Amino acid sequence: MTEGEERKQRSETLLRARGIVINPHLPFVEDSTEALRRASDEVGDRIMALLIVASKGSGLDAASVNRVAQNLAPTLTPKERTFLDNPSPSQQEKGSFSWQVEAAWALLWALGYAEQLSWPTKTIDPAQALAPLAAQDRGAFLAGAVLKPLSEILDATDLIYRLHWATRDAHLKGKQAPAGLNGGVIVERHRALNWLIGYGDCDWDDVTTDT
Repeated sequence: MTEGEERKQRSETLLRARGIVINPHLPFVEDSTEALRRASDEVGDRIMALLIVASKGSGLDAASVNRVAQNLAPTLTPKERTFLDNPSPSQQEKGSFSWQVEAAWALLWALGYAEQLSWPTKTIDPAQALAPLAAQDRGAFLAGAVLKPLSEILDATDLIYRLHWATRDAHLKGKQAPAGLNGGVIVERHRALNWLIGYGDCDWDDVTTDT
């Protein structure tokens, strides 16, 4: 059995145990010979960018946002810059960016700042996601980061991919997400993990969450 087959089998076993419908025809995610292994500093900078746009989306005062954003300018994407430069973004834009705290949490897990990714049924407390950065400066934050083994990251990616299919399938059938799953949390984790492994070789703004 190949690495991809074993990973898929483990994910499907977890889903079946929780009564979640699987799609046996879904392909494998990238294996360890294909996936990108990003540098810890790159992941750390992406986390900081995500947290600042999520903070603005959640209502952090403009002065605080602008002060932090100035230091992050080289790491921000075009869409993030546009959002941060807009003094009056729409409620839809603010809501969309506020969700990216969930993507930041997945990357914090990958850097060892969260022990585990809990089952995606509840949103993360933004203060919990901000805590590793609130307690130290950028240098200390990056120095303390230890990227998890690629095998663990791929395991998490495969699982979230199959969970995402399950929630989309339920939505298309007019049903509630199974097992209390939170579709918004799943989308953002999927986006973060796909970026982390270089899925589609895309920059952050263009990362897809195909199912």
